[in-house]
Amino acid sequence: MCKYVTLPALALAALVTAPTPSEAAKPFFDQYLTPRTCYLRLYDVRHMRANPQQTLSKFHVVAHEADPLQAQRPNGYTVRFGYWIKNAGYYDGLAQCKTTSAGEVCSVEADGGSFALTGAGRQIKVTLGTRLGIEGNKGFSPNVATDANRTMLLPKAPRGSCQTR
Repeated sequence: MCKYVTLPALALAALVTAPTPSEAAKPFFDQYLTPRTCYLRLYDVRHMRANPQQTLSKFHVVAHEADPLQAQRPNGYTVRFGYWIKNAGYYDGLAQCKTTSAGEVCSVEADGGSFALTGAGRQIKVTLGTRLGIEGNKGFSPNVATDANRTMLLPKAPRGSCQTR
């Protein structure tokens, strides 16, 4: 004999299994940017040869302040990030991030462009905006927000991996 589940029963089951507000996910900062957490993507020589249009060989993101209470502000939080451009050197800077309806949006200091952060399990996904360029040892970087560099998955790494020089 086959039993049918009625629509009201399905609706009731959905209500019973829906998470309560206390079970809701933590804010992005609290979940991903704890004081000693560094996210780093390092592309090896093989990958760079297979993707000749890609110019970024390394990219990292870390909370700017060691104390999460200092890093978070009413209007958002600050991250430090850096990247290496093949044959052009290292660049690093700060970005002011805020939670929006579209997710985490980070604006780079000195009108350097923007990027978005998204949680991806134990990694974060960085999606560059239409422009990203920051100051380095030899002046300002070229715009690295090209299709070949646009999206990167950064796994957790030891905090020392996100050193800025």
